[in-house]
Amino acid sequence: MERHPYDRGYMDLAVQVMLGSESEHISKPDPLVGAVIASPEGKLLDSVGRGNLRIGAHAEYQLLDRLLQDRDLRGSTLYVTLEPCTK
Repeated sequence: MERHPYDRGYMDLAVQVMLGSESEHISKPDPLVGAVIASPEGKLLDSVGRGNLRIGAHAEYQLLDRLLQDRDLRGSTLYVTLEPCTK
């Protein structure tokens, strides 16, 4: 996979976004997750943390299914602080 000069900056941003994540449970901790997506040219498209738009919603799903559902994301890069969920 080709590395871009902005990779580190977007991963740092994903960590900052992660810190604003919201857990859905009181009795047990949920993982804090941040997700950032950049266009093929390296432009920031959007970012979100777990539960920021809907309690319990996974960061990568919120980003792709809610914030950017009408965008053509081919060639974009997704930066996530935890292995993306596949369910």
